[in-house]
Amino acid sequence: MAKPESMKQLKRLSTCAAWAMVLGVLLALNTQAVFSGPCGISANHRYFLDGSGQPCFWQGDTDWDLFSDYTVVKADSLLEYRRVQGFNAFQIMIFGVNGVPQSNYYNQTPFVNSDPTKPNETYFKLIDSIVDLAGRKELTLVIGVYHWFPQYASYINTTNAQAWAEWVGARYKDKPNIIWAMYPQANDSYTAIARLVAAGLQQGDSGKHLITVHPDPPASSSNWQSEAWLSFNSVQTNADAYSAVRSDYVKTPVKPVVIAECQYESGSWATACRQAGYGTSMAGGFYTYGNVSCYTAQRQFQTWMTSPGAAQMKVMGGIFRSVSWWKLITDSSVISGASQNKAARSSDGDWLLVYL
Repeated sequence: MAKPESMKQLKRLSTCAAWAMVLGVLLALNTQAVFSGPCGISANHRYFLDGSGQPCFWQGDTDWDLFSDYTVVKADSLLEYRRVQGFNAFQIMIFGVNGVPQSNYYNQTPFVNSDPTKPNETYFKLIDSIVDLAGRKELTLVIGVYHWFPQYASYINTTNAQAWAEWVGARYKDKPNIIWAMYPQANDSYTAIARLVAAGLQQGDSGKHLITVHPDPPASSSNWQSEAWLSFNSVQTNADAYSAVRSDYVKTPVKPVVIAECQYESGSWATACRQAGYGTSMAGGFYTYGNVSCYTAQRQFQTWMTSPGAAQMKVMGGIFRSVSWWKLITDSSVISGASQNKAARSSDGDWLLVYL
């Protein structure tokens, strides 16, 4: 039997252990998981980082109407399937491809009486839920808040663009899984509204999120390369993705390059998506895949999310993630032959990738 003094010591130790356990539980409950999707830029401005500051390979998907044509349950099904395939960045238009007049799945429009100064809380609560859902899956949503098309520009203009952007920026200020985007034409006549949207977003979210420009029609955001608010270049191209990346890669100040829109998969176009994806990656850029049905058959996503092109993106992502891809140097001098052949090597000389 323990002596009384030993019993007292034992009780004190037990009490300390119990309090330590309680403290550990409280700390665990109050510790937020570090977000692992692309949400930062590397020190050399060449690639993306996750929330812990580690290199994050961008594997993008295009789902323009995720907020306007999906319920939370349906969005969960699509995002989970894509997550398993390695996708971690999803391009979405905040009002869908049909803009402000378009109702969401529950027949709610984004503004009361189409007035951008009067957001419809019910509409945005659905967006809130999908943003949170993606965050739990550690997926980044690249959310476009302005387009030059009439269904956006007729409602959001130089008079109210900054106020609108500030409101939406503030609403999602504390959501780590967001990158902001806009879709002007890549010419100087759109510089004014691009700057207003960027300023509003930065005021609203205190500069917490990256911002890009996704030009439409096909072009590069490098039209605004010198703008400090432009975090990385997004390119829409109908031509050679490899050449488009290399063109922006050499520009200064240095910024990551994303082929944000290229050939959409449709039937035999899976091969074109694969070629564009590898060409982009071998050139030192990052690729966003898209299936044409994402904007022609949104609510039938179960019929196209299993397509061959998306499966090929899983293979591609797995290959690049199997090496230290952030050390990539484009170097086609190691091969010869058709122009479709591409190659890259590690700056440390420990791997070589060739696409034939």
